[in-house]
Amino acid sequence: MKKFIYLFFTTLLSLFFRTFKKTKTPSFLIVSTTGIGDTLWATPSLKALRNHFPKAPITLLVTPTSKILLQPLNLHNTLFTLSSRSFFSFVKLFWPMRKMRFSHAIIFHSSQRPMLPFLHLLGCHSIIGTWGINKGFDRYLTQSIPLSYAHEIQRRINLCRLIGVETTDTSLSLVIKKSDTAALKQKLIRVLPSSHERPWILFHPGAKDSYKRWPLSHFISVAQALSTDSYTLIVTGSKEELPLANSFVNQVKGSINLCGELSLGLLGALIQGSSLLITNDTGPMHMGFALQTPTLALFSPTNPLLCGPFNLDPAKYSLCYKAATCSPCLKRKCASPLCHMQTGPDQVIKKVHQLLIKNSKSKVLVSKFS
Repeated sequence: MKKFIYLFFTTLLSLFFRTFKKTKTPSFLIVSTTGIGDTLWATPSLKALRNHFPKAPITLLVTPTSKILLQPLNLHNTLFTLSSRSFFSFVKLFWPMRKMRFSHAIIFHSSQRPMLPFLHLLGCHSIIGTWGINKGFDRYLTQSIPLSYAHEIQRRINLCRLIGVETTDTSLSLVIKKSDTAALKQKLIRVLPSSHERPWILFHPGAKDSYKRWPLSHFISVAQALSTDSYTLIVTGSKEELPLANSFVNQVKGSINLCGELSLGLLGALIQGSSLLITNDTGPMHMGFALQTPTLALFSPTNPLLCGPFNLDPAKYSLCYKAATCSPCLKRKCASPLCHMQTGPDQVIKKVHQLLIKNSKSKVLVSKFS
């Protein structure tokens, strides 16, 4: 029903808000209004777009979280923030963005239903996206690629190819501010005994989608198998994941709970300084890949070939992956992810030791920031 309401009003409003004529000088609107991973996957294409069109204005439409990640890269001229999924958030942005008179809008990823009608009414001459993932509004695309079995980084690169932009650089970009590194240093000095200037291993047992979570008991078993004489064990997560973290620290002697205490910048600095990150398929995992922190990532039912590490140094990561056991996969409706349960703690412990051996150069806790 919502689809037909949007179609009706978009058709009606199109009589008043015409598409702008094609101009000699391009101006780009890049849409990436989802999570951390989707944002970081956009960075190779953004770098390529800036290099190919060094003088063209590039505007970003992103979420508040994406803004934190993309703003320090200086790959854009203007940035608009979509504060929520509500219709009124689009209304608020309409006039300021229509005045920009974009020649091209490229949709890297968006989960908001009004996005395609919104871009159409902005008057963009060319709207570029992936066919079949736009909640029934593909008709507003003027150029598209088919949805195919390709990594999400490659899909974004393929979209840019439609306007003549090519790149072989698929590396993710993430800048950790000096102020965040300094603030993390002070925080760690407060929460850790001064005698524990040791490397640390970071555990991230949560995930926004519960079906992506490896059992907490397994995370705890892995942590208990690691020598706390050699490493400080730190657990992170959002405020909503505090019960997970509390259970973790209650059962892992000497572990440190920073769940809900870190800004995105501080979390990035913490990941950058880690000897190892053990995580589900979630935002911090992608930050680990971007920062080339040794990362053990647990996948199921999501496929790492589509959303895992891409052209990354094999010494910097290890994957545990089990394909979906149910067909069709219930995804967010899944209350007990059987596929994830097929990966046992012993398998992960073995991979942890292998990663630590490959990356044996110590990162010293706290004093490394001096």
